[in-house]
Amino acid sequence: MGKIQMQLYVNGLDKVRRLERALRAVTEDGVPVTAACAKENLQYEWFRRFVSQDIDADRDGQKAAVTVTWDDWSTWQEQLLRNTVGEITPVPEGFDEIYRKIAAECLSKEEREVVRLKYEEMLSLEEVAAQMGITANKVRHILAATLRKLRNPYLRWQLCLGADYTKALQELHTAQTEYDQAILKKEEELDRTIHEKVQELQARTQELQAKTRELDEQPLEDALRCKLRKIPLEHLELSTRAYNIIHRYCTRNQLPRTAETVALLHGKLDELQGLGITSKRDIIMAMRQLGVNMEA
Repeated sequence: MGKIQMQLYVNGLDKVRRLERALRAVTEDGVPVTAACAKENLQYEWFRRFVSQDIDADRDGQKAAVTVTWDDWSTWQEQLLRNTVGEITPVPEGFDEIYRKIAAECLSKEEREVVRLKYEEMLSLEEVAAQMGITANKVRHILAATLRKLRNPYLRWQLCLGADYTKALQELHTAQTEYDQAILKKEEELDRTIHEKVQELQARTQELQAKTRELDEQPLEDALRCKLRKIPLEHLELSTRAYNIIHRYCTRNQLPRTAETVALLHGKLDELQGLGITSKRDIIMAMRQLGVNMEA
């Protein structure tokens, strides 16, 4: 497109200086227009068609006249992103490939042709209409519907991120796979631990059952004697007189002072010297609590 002259009036010397820096970055350093606008916080509309070469500012800094010219047009990718995203967005790497894929999957043949003529060929609506043999109003409706489709968040993110979108999806998939594997590993470890604990409990249960069967098979009298043998005389909670009489009996006969010795006195309590009715009853009641009937 040929050179275009345009007179811009900008309020404030600061904005003029930012405009000058941005224009210098575009013309001298080859910085993309969108990146230069974003860096200097300037409206993209000022750069959409023009690149500045000459800037003159009033001394008071309140109003400045800027004369700008540009030999190059902003790329069709920048314009499409601008109309789709609604803000200044640098064209990402892999944009063309992503757009072609989206267009093939989501846009009709007519919609793809309108976008191609309007943005890639940079034709006006009337020129697009003439090329396609339809009215300009029809082209306007098709273009609006197409942009609405491309503004879908799912498609818009793909256009904004380009190749990074695919990379992000791959990273997300990898992270999800690693997470699933970690969860599966934890579940396997937990299952293994539970299985080991269950086996330990089963082994302990079998051991206790074996001991129970062993005790059940042992004669009741022997089992009871083993139990009584472990109970000291002091634990029978006898009266003082009854305790002293049994204690003297055990000492005199060199017998262990246990409940077993008392049980062996079955039928012989009346032979104990000094044992009265009350003391005898105390001994009988204490032994009855242990499962021994001293009266039979």
